[in-house]
Amino acid sequence: MAAAGRMGTTTTERGLTWVKTWLSGHMVPQYAPSAAYRQLEFLLERNPSLSYMSDLTPQEGDFGN
Repeated sequence: MAAAGRMGTTTTERGLTWVKTWLSGHMVPQYAPSAAYRQLEFLLERNPSLSYMSDLTPQEGDFGN
């Protein structure tokens, strides 16, 4: 399944965030890698919330030729 749009639900209360990713079970990085990357971006404070709809942040450095 291609990653586009909403891939689950989130709830934040008193500093704790609960993430439910659809169609992934406990293997989120394998079955929903873009959702896992979005969660990592949120933990690293690159996005204000998990509901923030934008492109994934690029990695730093030159990975090209």
